[in-house]
Amino acid sequence: MIYVTAMHTFVVEMRNLKKHSTVALLMIASQLLLTAFVLNWLINQFTEEKELLQKELVRIYKESQEEALDTVLIRQVISPILNLREIPELFTPLQEIPEEQISDSVKMSIFISADVLSSSGSLTLTTEEDSLLFSPQEEEIPFFEELNNLLIRSTKLLMVKRPDTANSSISKVRIDDIMDSTLFKRAFEERLQREGIPLPIQWLMSDSSSLHRRKKDDLLIFDHSRDRLPMARFVSYKRYLLAAIWPQIAFASVLLLLSALSFYLAFVNLRKQLLLNQIRNDFVSNLTHELKTPVATVKVALESLQHFDTLKDPIRTKEFLSISAKEIQRLDQLISKVLHHVLLENKAALVETETFHLRQLTEEVVRQFSSRTSTQQARITIDIEKDLVLTADPLLCQGILHNLLDNSLKYSDKKPDIQIKAYQRNQTIIVEFADNGPGIPEKHLPQIFEKFFRVPGFDKHNVKGHGLGLSYVQLVMKAHKGKIQVRNRSTAGCQFTLQFPITT
Repeated sequence: MIYVTAMHTFVVEMRNLKKHSTVALLMIASQLLLTAFVLNWLINQFTEEKELLQKELVRIYKESQEEALDTVLIRQVISPILNLREIPELFTPLQEIPEEQISDSVKMSIFISADVLSSSGSLTLTTEEDSLLFSPQEEEIPFFEELNNLLIRSTKLLMVKRPDTANSSISKVRIDDIMDSTLFKRAFEERLQREGIPLPIQWLMSDSSSLHRRKKDDLLIFDHSRDRLPMARFVSYKRYLLAAIWPQIAFASVLLLLSALSFYLAFVNLRKQLLLNQIRNDFVSNLTHELKTPVATVKVALESLQHFDTLKDPIRTKEFLSISAKEIQRLDQLISKVLHHVLLENKAALVETETFHLRQLTEEVVRQFSSRTSTQQARITIDIEKDLVLTADPLLCQGILHNLLDNSLKYSDKKPDIQIKAYQRNQTIIVEFADNGPGIPEKHLPQIFEKFFRVPGFDKHNVKGHGLGLSYVQLVMKAHKGKIQVRNRSTAGCQFTLQFPITT
């Protein structure tokens, strides 16, 4: 689910990158090809593990046949020969018949010295009309240790090699005739448990109707040479195989997640770079416009004074000079703002703190906007106690209030209604600045303090912003070791909350 969600997010984000569709398509194609390759590798791993499981089940199936057959031979053939007092329920080739279960007459003939056999070099064990021949291998033969396996193998040999012996009790039956299917099933299930393959089994006979309804991917284990034995059908084995290839699945998942994350981070970084380039272009465009405007205004005023005999009219001369002075002052403020922002960003500006009344400073800044507030019919409410003092750099704090007021008046699409409130909470002076403007889209709230950032839609020249005001405010707050937060109000506009720590 994590991988699918990441891929979906990646595709959605890529759709928004229309100008770089080629890069987007290459990234998506690379990830899809890698996913296809990994899935194909996992399918091959699953198939190989399935083949290994099938071979292992066939081996266990055949060994279980031998185990069940040995048990039947012990009961029906070997036990009468050795006169066993107790018969094992299930015999395995590694199982030895306990010595105490064999009668004394048989025990007497188990260990025979080589001297006795030196003349003939062999021993003949007679059981009714059938004989088993054993040759000694050591000076003294521990005949009992190999007796069980030798007798069983020899009995099987007689059943195959002497089928026409009329008087032989062994040759009268076939192996399939004496095979006990119950013993075989139990031996098979026990071997599966010992081998660590706890799979549920469905037993089927060769004429079973369910055999024809089996699915193609079911595992069916049987012996063609012994059609009377039940067939073992395995249905719920996929979970076992998935557990067997779990390391491969984990590796593939990590690989795909890392590759998807790498592509996503590369895309995000590319998008940020594109956005930064766009912001810088907008900044240069707006700054160029603002630089040209005062220069053009001063140029026109000077040309009027020079060529149209305006100097003879003192009133018009004073008017042109006043316009030029305002434009030069505006140009100076713009350059100072950029330079001061650079100094704050590089921590080269010194913060000169002093204690001042916050309400008095706020009223001074508001008076600077009196002409604009009058023109826009703005209402500014100040809710600050007269005796509330703040220890900070008053010049930088003026810059904070100036930028916030400038933005509220600049971007308001109706009569501005601005509230400035300040109070003390514990060891913090909190200043709340709220307006009734259009607000800021939620997705852009984390970006508004970035240098050169401008909310999309507000980049027209009639809205003269450069993306430096709020970045300047944040830098000033950091210089005072304070915090600034912003949120959209439920009614309209947004609210900035400034927190100044009280220093002693």
